[in-house]
Amino acid sequence: MARNRSSRMGCPNCGATAHIRTSRALSNKSRELYFQCTDPDCEAVFKGVLEVVSIVGDSKLPVEARMGDLLRPADRRKAPDENQTDMFAQPAPSG
Repeated sequence: MARNRSSRMGCPNCGATAHIRTSRALSNKSRELYFQCTDPDCEAVFKGVLEVVSIVGDSKLPVEARMGDLLRPADRRKAPDENQTDMFAQPAPSG
């Protein structure tokens, strides 16, 4: 089975190719990846994080079927809740 070229990167120690050996979900938008260097003289093991930072192409899924609106474009986000307390609001002076 051929390896996916996107599942490797350069080793930070020697520059040789490092492959992803395993990963674990941190959230539905990020994963922690564990890499191993393929150079037998190095064999470093290191980890990195893969994270979705923005949506650049809209999904064909209906809005109701999507996993959340955290990364949707701002024009699709819900209107602000008028009852939500503003954490930066200054309390009214007493007296």
